[in-house]
Amino acid sequence: MGAKFSGGIALPHQTEHKEETATLPVQTFAPPQVVIPLAQGLAKPALPVVEPGQTVRKGELIGRADGKMSVPVHASVSGTVKAVEPRPYSMGGNIMSVVIENDMQD
Repeated sequence: MGAKFSGGIALPHQTEHKEETATLPVQTFAPPQVVIPLAQGLAKPALPVVEPGQTVRKGELIGRADGKMSVPVHASVSGTVKAVEPRPYSMGGNIMSVVIENDMQD
């Protein structure tokens, strides 16, 4: 039995059901759409440099750094920018984000 801690669950030490997928090939997942926040951690959010309808390539700059405590942001997929808008953020609240429809080319 796994260790117990306040507010959590206990997991078994052994891996269960591994034999059910052990012989299956590894599959790649390509999301049809990605949402890329223009803030990285506690840094100041980057400024968007793309607009809806624009085509972007994987690795292309989509947000430029805005000052010393900011970092540039690049597209993780190629495709069409669908929106540049505030979206829910992992650190709470909403943050300006770039939504890209993946063209599945990269």
